Amino acid sequence: MSSNVYVEAQMLIRRPIEDVFEAFINPEVTTHFWFTKSTGKLEEGKTVTWEWEMYGVKNVVNVHKIIPNQLIKTEWGEPSVYVDYEFKTMENGTLVVIKSYGFS
Repeated sequence: MSSNVYVEAQMLIRRPIEDVFEAFINPEVTTHFWFTKSTGKLEEGKTVTWEWEMYGVKNVVNVHKIIPNQLIKTEWGEPSVYVDYEFKTMENGTLVVIKSYGFS
């Protein structure tokens, strides 16, 4: 049974939206600030595995939807939850809003 509960985090990154979006979908960039390994770039309909070697943790990530420079919709974790990444151009950079929902 799922609930209406969700977790939201926001961060302002002082870079153009194209750079920020690319950093989230391209593991060659993402491994510099988040996970340490990935089986591939995030693409709509694709499944990749993210690994955090320092913790001995891996997660399978299902990519449900991608709208370039706007939205990445994924499902991952154990038990799995939905995680959406929204990108918005701001005067001084890019706002990234991350919403996690579908908790059981």
